[in-house]
Amino acid sequence: MTPEQKERMEFFRKHSTPHANQDWFSYSPDNGFLFFSSKEEAKEYAIAEIDGYCQDTWDEEVEQVSVGKVSLVATQANVQHRPPQEELDEEGCDKNGRSWGDVNFDYRCDYKLRPPANESEKAVEQQGESPVDALMEKVQAFAYAWARYDRELSVSGSVHGVRAKVDAEQLKKELHKELEQFVGGES
Repeated sequence: MTPEQKERMEFFRKHSTPHANQDWFSYSPDNGFLFFSSKEEAKEYAIAEIDGYCQDTWDEEVEQVSVGKVSLVATQANVQHRPPQEELDEEGCDKNGRSWGDVNFDYRCDYKLRPPANESEKAVEQQGESPVDALMEKVQAFAYAWARYDRELSVSGSVHGVRAKVDAEQLKKELHKELEQFVGGES
């Protein structure tokens, strides 16, 4: 991979997901949605896209280039973590009769439209869930991820265990940051 390809790949990775600090977007049919921290950045990118469409000929797709601000994104809600295998019956159902089937997935959830990242506490409150409940869901997610890491490591010691540890460590960092914000920035 050339340095230019690496740089382009990093640019698209960095700008591929909306979040609170990156809630402006530029859209083009060739590159889809890319997210930026300011209207000016998004506009600058869109202008470059327009120039690209109008190099030698006029491409009708140029009329689809746009800039906007993200107000809501699909966000996981009502996350239910898969119980340990020993808590499932022979048909793969938990104690509440929910089937977890033969497919090995870690959780199931719904999705709700919520403001990007740091506005989520407001959205959670508006939807009747307290910030404490939202934080508890994250604590449960961390506990589950850590248990998964422990299980994977003891069973196989394989790359799955390493990946599970990376997931658990990431959740731990996110949880720590949110707990600090919740208690008013104290460490």
